Amino acid sequence: MATGRHKRPPVAVERELWARSGGVCQFPGCADVLYRDTAVYWEPINLGELAHNVAASVQGPRGDSSRSAALSDDPENLLMLCRKHHKTADTLPTEYRESTLRRWKDRHEAAVLHAAQLTRGEAMYPLIASASQIGGHPVQIEEPATIRAILNEGAVPTSKPYVLKLDTLAQPDNESSYWSSQVNRLRDELRLCLTQRQRDNADVPIGLFALAEMPALIALGHTLGDKAPLRIYQFSRHIGSWEFQCPGQEPPIFTYKVPGIIGASGVSLVISLTAPIEPERVLAVMADDAIPIIQFTTPKMSTELVQSAEAVFAFRKAFRACLNEIEAAAPRAAPIHLFPCLPASLAVALGCCIMPKVSNPIVIYDAKGGGGKFGRCMELPLPLTADNRLSIHPAERGSTYNDY
Repeated sequence: MATGRHKRPPVAVERELWARSGGVCQFPGCADVLYRDTAVYWEPINLGELAHNVAASVQGPRGDSSRSAALSDDPENLLMLCRKHHKTADTLPTEYRESTLRRWKDRHEAAVLHAAQLTRGEAMYPLIASASQIGGHPVQIEEPATIRAILNEGAVPTSKPYVLKLDTLAQPDNESSYWSSQVNRLRDELRLCLTQRQRDNADVPIGLFALAEMPALIALGHTLGDKAPLRIYQFSRHIGSWEFQCPGQEPPIFTYKVPGIIGASGVSLVISLTAPIEPERVLAVMADDAIPIIQFTTPKMSTELVQSAEAVFAFRKAFRACLNEIEAAAPRAAPIHLFPCLPASLAVALGCCIMPKVSNPIVIYDAKGGGGKFGRCMELPLPLTADNRLSIHPAERGSTYNDY
């Protein structure tokens, strides 16, 4: 009669048991980690022992004359235990019966699998949004570079990047109708993009890579809204990369000072983050010289200001707080005249802060070339109508994801 054997199971079986146990003792209530010393040296060490439910030998604990040999290498018959609980289970086989150990194993492995599936790692839906040119210079966003940026953060893209064009070359951008065409095109394109995302990966954050004129980027952010699960990346011109260079770095400090009372004529809000905007350039396009000017700025202005995702989040928080103070000090219809000079990622984040039903009218101005004259481009927020509302906007599904 076969009596089974005592040699170790194959390496493949051991690996499977390590994976299914999560590297933790499967004895109920025991949380001992089996792959490192957590008591003294904290060094990697193998503390796990493969325990048999039905013993490999007929004479062993819970041995069986007809099944021991057949089940000796079967992963369904093996548990991963610490030394203490392996000894306990085998010393008292009449107390720790086969059915008991089976329940331990099943419950433990189900919990490990459930926990692993809850985390699911991190995935992103890649979205490239770009103009064909900026200031007469062609724009080209390389898809492999965007994928590398996502992978660099430990995430994976869910699909090939969706490419969204942010300009209409049929008319020059100094005509009054250009930006209204831009906004309408943007709304329609985003509906197609988000419909695809909804169909394939509804709950996956969007990884956004955007380069365009400042007003288009602001409109893009406004159309996406403040509830969209969104990671906004910043292109570094110095090194030609979309990867954040200093992840986890302390974000920049943003400063501003809002007057206690703002009249019906509104206020000029100057965003000076990559370079200063002189007050004279603002006054040159304002009909009322008495309109106060608020400077939203940072001590170290730079085109390389955004070095981490934390910088984008910090900007969103500070800019929304600034808008709240302005809206508290101004009449409801008082316009906010916005003069932006900031990195592309922050222009999108700025647009995300403009609330569809809450914000005062925000008039966006744009300038051509360094020190060029500002011209009025568009007014936000866009009115929420049946035509321009994104029906599959994450906010409508109750999303509160706002960590990006």
